[in-house]
Amino acid sequence: MTRKIFAGVILALLMISAACAEPYLRVEHVSFAGINEGRADYSDTRFGYIRLRVRNDNASEAEQNILSGTITLSGGNYSYYDGDSLKKVSGTSQTFTLIQNPDKKKDYRLLNKEQKEIRFAIEADNGLNGVNASWNFPDMPSMNGQDTITNHKTTQQQKNTFVPYFEYVRDGSKVTGLKWRIVNPADIETPLTQNFYMGFNIDGVVYGDYMEADVDEWTDIEPDTTPEGIIYFNEPVEESEIWRVNLRLDTYESEEPVRYLWSF
Repeated sequence: MTRKIFAGVILALLMISAACAEPYLRVEHVSFAGINEGRADYSDTRFGYIRLRVRNDNASEAEQNILSGTITLSGGNYSYYDGDSLKKVSGTSQTFTLIQNPDKKKDYRLLNKEQKEIRFAIEADNGLNGVNASWNFPDMPSMNGQDTITNHKTTQQQKNTFVPYFEYVRDGSKVTGLKWRIVNPADIETPLTQNFYMGFNIDGVVYGDYMEADVDEWTDIEPDTTPEGIIYFNEPVEESEIWRVNLRLDTYESEEPVRYLWSF
């Protein structure tokens, strides 16, 4: 199926861009669950971490040459590895280095002393909601700005409401794709209709020696529609070799989207 973009998502993105002439903050919430007999299994889940990205969708050519800046989080409760040790923050302000993603010049990541992306863990599951963030680019003040970390659901709150679910589409010993839907884990057979826009895709199916099944499809979910479908791989994969499935669900419950990532 050819990728399509519906008008509502375009409108949502335009609202973000219009509201933020400067960059804006994107929240990525990561959780872990299991796979049981070729199906997503939410019986044992845990919070992974939160990633924050500063995005500059309207970046000019000059702005795309800006390689670094800083971001300050004013409060919150979270832990993170700074490159030397695990740091625990409880209500104090912390400043982090922003480095441009070399593959996506409109995207800035928070890096530690080892130049690895910072993952906010443990208390961050619900400890970053509503925290103010301000960023500073000394070489390009037009990119300076601030935002509030969008309220997002904790891992448990997602389990209590809705999550992405999958099961293998099989052809003998091979998996040819994933049948997916948005469900409450208490009733995995019934797709849950929502009154807001969502977007879903398979963020990766990892097998063998860190190989990924070739999946290139994004599904837009309009409000009050049935959120389910089947996405096929470009090539079948031996089921016994699959050891990781990653799903992504973007939700537009408020003006700014939240990205929920589940790794099975």
